[in-house]
Amino acid sequence: MSQKIYDLITDRIITLLEKGVIPWRKPWDAASGAPRNLVSGKAYRGINAMLLASLGFSSPWFLTFNQAKALGGAIRRGAHGFPVVFWKFLEAVAGPDGEDERTGSKDWVPLLRYYTVFNLDQTEGIPAEKIPALEIRRFDPIEACQRIVDGMPQRPEIRHTTEARAYYRPSTDIVTMPLRESFHSAAEYFSTLYHELTHYAAFRIMPCRCC
Repeated sequence: MSQKIYDLITDRIITLLEKGVIPWRKPWDAASGAPRNLVSGKAYRGINAMLLASLGFSSPWFLTFNQAKALGGAIRRGAHGFPVVFWKFLEAVAGPDGEDERTGSKDWVPLLRYYTVFNLDQTEGIPAEKIPALEIRRFDPIEACQRIVDGMPQRPEIRHTTEARAYYRPSTDIVTMPLRESFHSAAEYFSTLYHELTHYAAFRIMPCRCC
């Protein structure tokens, strides 16, 4: 069972890497905050938070099939869920055969499970009053950093979308960035933007050394 869970998470990370998304290097998430469970309100942690934030949904809310049903909604047909791992230590009691186990020595046994969650965007029929309101993160630009971008010669087009990745595409000469409000800070936004503009400069501006 444990090996199956490890394989699921490994496969998920490989899929993201093949799409050009490096989840452990991503300084942004949904503009309204980090991924969290819609019913409990608790934020996901560790590998779960990292992988769910990499999906690029506009909503930070996730829930299971049964949780959506309990709220009066349903998962949209054809929607694919995402694995979330859960582990804790259970107190195990080992006693001699035929004796009360409470007299035996105690030990701690790790329990590892996984379950499948869906983003709120993948559901339908959930009443609006059952969806908590979240404060949208504000973006306060760093003026000195913005002046560098504005003054860049031959600057490519910069588009901000709900995609969960930042990249420069030479075929269209466009730098695609996540929404500004989705970044954890303005410094991380400009750091990511400068990184992608460097890819553009290396491709378009710098002379070819092989000539």
